[in-house]
Amino acid sequence: MRFRTAILALSMLPVLAHALPDHLPAPGGVAVVPLEANGARPDVRYTDRPVLTVRDSNGQWLAVVGIPLSAQPGNHALRVGDREVPFEVHDREYATQRLTIPNERMVNPLPADLERIASERPRIVAALNTFNERPPEALRLVAPAEGRRSSAFGLRRVLNDQPRNPHAGIDIAAPTGTPIHAPAPGIVVETGDFFYAGNAVFVDHGSGLISAKRLMGFSRLCKSR
Repeated sequence: MRFRTAILALSMLPVLAHALPDHLPAPGGVAVVPLEANGARPDVRYTDRPVLTVRDSNGQWLAVVGIPLSAQPGNHALRVGDREVPFEVHDREYATQRLTIPNERMVNPLPADLERIASERPRIVAALNTFNERPPEALRLVAPAEGRRSSAFGLRRVLNDQPRNPHAGIDIAAPTGTPIHAPAPGIVVETGDFFYAGNAVFVDHGSGLISAKRLMGFSRLCKSR
């Protein structure tokens, strides 16, 4: 059985600077952008979504920006109050993974499957958009299960010779019965058996940091080529 975990949202997180992610301003990475701001926490947004802001050891505000896998390399900008702060997103190459899935419905869903997918989407979107002012207890997350990392984040996937969205999580292959834990303390905001995600649990870790754990028998459904 394969357990998939994905970190799906990152926004205003009042955490210490030493707990920040590594600076990797590329699609699927995190940019740490210095801000010229004094006093109270500045209002920072990227693509109209709130952004993590923390002070460093010198008291300077930093924006911690989660960059989508779909972002294009080049010039980007934060909105800080009524002004823009530019930063550059560099190119990053991800490997391509080709999979053969015998169950063709998982690649090209039937009309009834599409209806189910559409009905599930609002629940998933609502879970990912959860935001409250409660600060997370940790920003550096731990693996939710012990096992072999069977599929890396960011893979460009080709399913049955058809290009599909990049892999937005990490797959951990482990035997049935392996204990699964939340990657950090949080509150469960959604659970369900979804068409693509399988049995999934969405956890709100505070202030816009959401993780999703997906329990899937994926290895029985496909094979690498």
